[in-house]
Amino acid sequence: MKRHLKWSLLLILILLLSGCAGKRELNDLALVMAVGIDKGEGENAFKVTAQIARPADARGQTGAPSGQTGEPILTIVGQGESLFDAIRDLSSFTTRNVFWAHNQVIVINEDLAKEGIAQVIDFFTRNSELRMRTWVVITPEKASTLVSTVTGLELIPGEALNKLF
Repeated sequence: MKRHLKWSLLLILILLLSGCAGKRELNDLALVMAVGIDKGEGENAFKVTAQIARPADARGQTGAPSGQTGEPILTIVGQGESLFDAIRDLSSFTTRNVFWAHNQVIVINEDLAKEGIAQVIDFFTRNSELRMRTWVVITPEKASTLVSTVTGLELIPGEALNKLF
């Protein structure tokens, strides 16, 4: 009798412990593919340009279904007095949660890099969603321009930058 009780209890516990408690639906996420960081307006301000993938429009179809633009990416810009404030400002431009795990490239403007990139590197290394295989690039151009440049071969510019390396 005790044996059947133990197995029944174990079966009930297994059923209760399985599940997707921490799941995130793809439809609720804004997948960041590349991010550009420039000096913002004002002293010590940051301007962050994020390239958000639009999976429904990145399928390579020629005509956009109703309600969609046909563009494979959405570029959003956030500004703030600190890097954290600028990235938090990105959330105000999208109804989805900004998800960093698919970020492939971090582009930093050279002028900002000369002042020091410790705050930038610190933020991204402490981000638990970000993978450590992300490229960090310094450019003399505006990072926002490089991040939002659409290439001819790749649908998503972040993938094109990743493949350059």
